Amino acid sequence: MMIHNKWSTPIEVGDFSIEGLADHILLNYNMSDPPADNNYNIFNDESKPISDLKQIAYDNFAAYINRCYGVDITKIYKHEMKAWITGHGDHYSMAQHNHMGSWFSSVYYVLAEEQDKGGEIVFGDPRSNANRGYDTRFAKHFEPFQLTPKTGQFVNFPSFVYHHVNRYYSKFRIAIPIDLYLYED
Repeated sequence: MMIHNKWSTPIEVGDFSIEGLADHILLNYNMSDPPADNNYNIFNDESKPISDLKQIAYDNFAAYINRCYGVDITKIYKHEMKAWITGHGDHYSMAQHNHMGSWFSSVYYVLAEEQDKGGEIVFGDPRSNANRGYDTRFAKHFEPFQLTPKTGQFVNFPSFVYHHVNRYYSKFRIAIPIDLYLYED
């Protein structure tokens, strides 16, 4: 007998540290209206902290994809990454969405100090209506995955996974979502 564990959705949470990243963002970007439009890419900023983030994010994506899917993207694909700043103030929230068009996504939490003020990122089961017909004894298999982010934490996930951000009741947070696009070499 063999069990096939199909349709898994790996969501990875890890830590990162980049000297001067928070200071660079605070000094060079308007946090009252951070660059979060689809035409803007923070990776066009060639400063050392942003370049370090770009390299760390790519390395983390490559390791995650290799561990979870058994694919070495560094040998097969050309890539593009887009990043922006979000999650910046009191009463911030984000409606349910996915990152259509990209293959993998992440969020890097540059500043997320207050752990008791909301702002959790919540990932839903991508198998639409998979829980239909099951009783409560099976409920844990369909529950959303929720992360209360901390400074220096990142989360990687397949871009197709729908997620939202609960209302944030604090003064300030810096989050950098990143999308990875892969192209045949």
